[in-house]
Amino acid sequence: MNRSRISSKNIAYVALGTALIALSALISLPFAIPFTLQTFGVFAVLLVLGGNRGVCAVAVYILLGLIGLPIFSGFQSGLSAILGATGGFIIGFAIASLIFWLFEALFGKRTSSRIVAVIIGMIACYCVGSVWYFFYIGESGFQGFVAALSVCVIPYLIPDALKICAAFWVARAVSKAIKA
Repeated sequence: MNRSRISSKNIAYVALGTALIALSALISLPFAIPFTLQTFGVFAVLLVLGGNRGVCAVAVYILLGLIGLPIFSGFQSGLSAILGATGGFIIGFAIASLIFWLFEALFGKRTSSRIVAVIIGMIACYCVGSVWYFFYIGESGFQGFVAALSVCVIPYLIPDALKICAAFWVARAVSKAIKA
């Protein structure tokens, strides 16, 4: 966001988006990798706020967690959370938001390009998170990577698809209401 586009409205949207992501990360069911509503929060924020403000909201969320606010899943915070088992997914959300922003910049806000951007963003998040987890647990070889996928991706495919569908539905309703 360049200086000419910084306004109190944009700051408020980014703050609300950051708060939604933080709240969604804290709603969790305990598994080996916590099942949270974070995927919903990240993609709903991107879809409502658009690429520029959405990337800013995700970045602010990560920065607030890094400086010590317990807003990552399981009320975690700090560099130890990023370097932990689920840290790759936090990094993956940043990458997914950049992918979304890039698609929006290249192809506009068409629904079809947004669907593709969200799918590619989710795949990127899965890839970064799974590879991170693979190295975190110290596994090696193909079987180790398959084990990481069975923990990090396979159980979450359907729930994440449902959360993404919900994010599109909520974003459509909110966007109509606020005319973002």
